[in-house]
Amino acid sequence: MAAYYEYEIGANAGARTIVEDLATEFPPPSGTHNRYTVTRVGGDGISVGDGFPRVVWAFEYLTIAQFNILMAFITGASTVVSIKTRLDDGTYQAYATAIMHRPELPRGARRVFLGYQDVEIVFTRCEI
Repeated sequence: MAAYYEYEIGANAGARTIVEDLATEFPPPSGTHNRYTVTRVGGDGISVGDGFPRVVWAFEYLTIAQFNILMAFITGASTVVSIKTRLDDGTYQAYATAIMHRPELPRGARRVFLGYQDVEIVFTRCEI
């Protein structure tokens, strides 16, 4: 079956799976892609970026099963994975390594009937 979107995740670049294929009716994430960890404005008024890209996958709602599938990638508070994510211009970028952080629940998401609402999964130190 053709995928509707190209978000991917895996333990390494060779093992990435399209997020949509992880479970039935898995929703596409939205979110942000920051090219740099920090952006500063210099004395000359020019913005300068510093650090690695940072990605946030935001899900409006995940069932408990869908949430647990994503959490299976994390062995502790965070772990190294490989992802492919959408950029601001609509294209996709694959990262060979990214640190996936466990969302803080319930503060980062609200528990609702049979699932979680407003789940954000953060990936830092994204490297091509």
